Amino acid sequence: SVYPNPTQDYWNIDGLNIEITQIEIFDILGKKVKSIEPYSTEVSISSAEFEDGMYFATIYTSKSKSVIRLIKK
Repeated sequence: SVYPNPTQDYWNIDGLNIEITQIEIFDILGKKVKSIEPYSTEVSISSAEFEDGMYFATIYTSKSKSVIRLIKK
C-alpha cells in the first residue's frame, strides 16, 4: 500500500510484511527519475526532488512486481 497519495512531502510504501528489494520511479513520459534498493518491508520516499504531477513506481519484491501510480501535488 502507498500513502499519502497524492502527497506534498513524501510517500510511504508498505510491503505488507514482504521485503521490497527495488523501487523504480518513472515520469509520465517513461523516463526513470529514481531507483532505490531498500531491502525493507516499509519505505519512505521524499517527493521534494519531484515536480508536481503523476509518476509510476515499479515495486519489486522477491515474490512479485507491481506498478503503482504516485501523484505529487
